[in-house]
Amino acid sequence: MKRKLYILAAASAAVLMTACGGDKGTTAETETAEAVETEAEAEDESSEEETVESSEAETDEESEDTTVVKTSEDGLSVEIKTEEMSYPESSDAESAKLTGKVQSIDVAEEDLTELKDALKAENASARKSFDEIWDSSVSIFEGENAPDTASVWSIETTVEPSRCDDAIFSFTRTDYSYIGGAHPNTYVTGMNYAPDSGEELALSDVVTDYDAVYEYVLNDLKEQAEENEDLAYFDDYESTVHTIFYGAGEGEKVVSEEDGFEPNTAYMPNWVSGEDGVYIIFNNYDIAPYAAGRITVNVPVSSGLLDGEIFG
Repeated sequence: MKRKLYILAAASAAVLMTACGGDKGTTAETETAEAVETEAEAEDESSEEETVESSEAETDEESEDTTVVKTSEDGLSVEIKTEEMSYPESSDAESAKLTGKVQSIDVAEEDLTELKDALKAENASARKSFDEIWDSSVSIFEGENAPDTASVWSIETTVEPSRCDDAIFSFTRTDYSYIGGAHPNTYVTGMNYAPDSGEELALSDVVTDYDAVYEYVLNDLKEQAEENEDLAYFDDYESTVHTIFYGAGEGEKVVSEEDGFEPNTAYMPNWVSGEDGVYIIFNNYDIAPYAAGRITVNVPVSSGLLDGEIFG
């Protein structure tokens, strides 16, 4: 199996500038004709050289497309590398096609070695999951159950920086796939790290009162449903939210912060940091049907529930 990389490559060529001078006895007309002819030859050589270099860049170069962004004026420099692929390598408009996109994220500041290591591990984990789905999908294309229409299947894992500064390195990773069926599947995961140590941060690490944040989220969800009559949660959504926050269903025995509470890693809230607070993310089917879409709750700085050192 081969993957075809679509890479934006830039090619440049030097323009050959040739000076032409005539003998003392050459007439003005002869000098002009020679100069024009020489200039035309130089342009042809330059054009040929540029074409060769451009062709080599497009066919031989296999560098990833890299974008550098900042989430704020004084933020860290975030590097996002993108690789795109297609299977089969060549296909017409009437045949099925599988496309893929993989993005990795890094911080440009070389002194943040622990953070760079943590991001490297996150990228590797995301790539492993992507490759498993990609290889499985390619097997379908090569087998008896290959799509027989001009459908396009897509598999992507992409990143979007949210807040990346000296206090927190926060971004979302979106896993998207459409491999047939009624609709695509999209799952967004918030990733949050301490820049100096590379430690992954839980929601409890950045709030002052975890229980109060839980109550805030429940109240906000209820307000969203009251304001949007088309928004309908699952009947047991409150129990699900409780399980996400505490690792146990509502009414079951849980451990409180006063007892040395530590979030159950299997049920940690999915969240991401922004400049104005944190956003709790509920993906499709978490607490509502697919039609409801992704639901988020913003816990703003003004709530007084966030750590002042990070959200000061």
